[in-house]
Amino acid sequence: MGLFDDFGIDADDVEAPSFSNPDDGFYGFEITEGLIQEGTKKKPDDTFFIIKYNLDEAGEKQEWFTTAQDGELTERALQSLGYLKNRLTDLGLDPKNTDPEDLEGIRGVLQLVTTKNAKGEFQNVRKVTLEEEPEKPAKAKQSAKKPAAKAKKAVSDDENPFEDD
Repeated sequence: MGLFDDFGIDADDVEAPSFSNPDDGFYGFEITEGLIQEGTKKKPDDTFFIIKYNLDEAGEKQEWFTTAQDGELTERALQSLGYLKNRLTDLGLDPKNTDPEDLEGIRGVLQLVTTKNAKGEFQNVRKVTLEEEPEKPAKAKQSAKKPAAKAKKAVSDDENPFEDD
C-alpha cells in the first residue's frame, strides 16, 4: 500500500504541476495579492515587494521588486524601486499612497517577454495596462494630419487659386 492508496487515489490519475513559464505574449490578468516579503533562502537579509498576477488558464505570474539589500537602500534597490513606482503608476495607483492590499482585484492586460543573458533565461512582465484588450502594435506610423488640398492653377494674376468657383 502506498500513500495514494491510503486516500483511495490512483496515482496515475494525478497530474504533476508544471513549473514552466507560460508562453510569451499578452494575457488578461487579475492581481490576487501584493505583499512585502522579508528574505528568501538565497537572500535572507533582502526585502521584496511582490505582485501576484492570476493569468487564468496560463496560471500565476509573480513580479518581484527588491526594496532593500542587507537592510540597506542600495543602488540596485533604488533601481528596483523605480521599476515598482512605474508599475504602480501603470496600475492607476499613486505610489506615495499605496498599500500592498490596494493592488488586489485590479484587472488588465500584460505582456510576458523572455530574455536571455549570461545568468540564464528570465521571463518578465511588460506593458501592463488597465485595458480589456491588448493594443496591437502599429505597422507604420501614419500622420495625424490630412493631406493638403491641391491648389487650382491660376489662369490670370487676378484669380485666386484657393477660392472655389
